[in-house]
Amino acid sequence: MFLSRYLSPPILIAAAASFVIGLTATIVVLLWLKPILRYLRAKRRIAESLARLTNGSAAEEALTAIRREAAGLGECAGNLPSWYRIRLASRKESPSEAAAHLSTLANTRNRDHQQRRIASVRQTLRLD
Repeated sequence: MFLSRYLSPPILIAAAASFVIGLTATIVVLLWLKPILRYLRAKRRIAESLARLTNGSAAEEALTAIRREAAGLGECAGNLPSWYRIRLASRKESPSEAAAHLSTLANTRNRDHQQRRIASVRQTLRLD
């Protein structure tokens, strides 16, 4: 009597459905949302570092931050879901190419060359 009341078909169906919904939500969050949010956060930090470098305030600190963000952006780009990478490609946004430009920018000391690299990064990440 006790088991039949608590293990009735509607309760089993509800338990199975909630398990499937929870599992699906976990997969979506871990494999889609977290990598995308990590990428968008890295993109925002890069924009801030580029603005500091352009303004000339704390240029060495900005270059150090850019070097760190270049590595982070390359890692984020590899973890993005394939459908999001396709979306970025359709928008002509290339995080891996931007990471390469950022690495070069971090090692560039000539102001004119820095400005060209900053423009390249802005274009490849669509920051404008």
